Amino acid sequence: MHQKPCQTNGTRRLWNHFHITSQQLSQEQAHKSPPVIKCPLCADKHNLVQCQPFAHYDVDKRNKFVWEKRLCTNCLGEGHGYMHCPSKYTCRTCHNKHHTMLHREKVHQRSHECSPLCQSSTT
Repeated sequence: MHQKPCQTNGTRRLWNHFHITSQQLSQEQAHKSPPVIKCPLCADKHNLVQCQPFAHYDVDKRNKFVWEKRLCTNCLGEGHGYMHCPSKYTCRTCHNKHHTMLHREKVHQRSHECSPLCQSSTT
């Protein structure tokens, strides 16, 4: 193995130097099988985003499923959370870092409106 010295911030370090040609790299990649895609809901060969049963869930049920399976709330993938999600995409509705399928509409109540109980006491 050939080691190549390298100067970094005034300290001397030794770095391993490996020469891999693009042909060797493509041969290594050819021997690796592609990752198997398996839906965490129905176990079919598609991503959760493409799962029809998941799409038919209401938003609360989709959020609960993602939470229980510990999936990323941004890309719906496994192995990381939204804080470490490599996806550049965000919610198409509010642009926050969660998947659009998990977006909940906020219900705003106006504070100046009187409740029915309040209205009956003023009449």
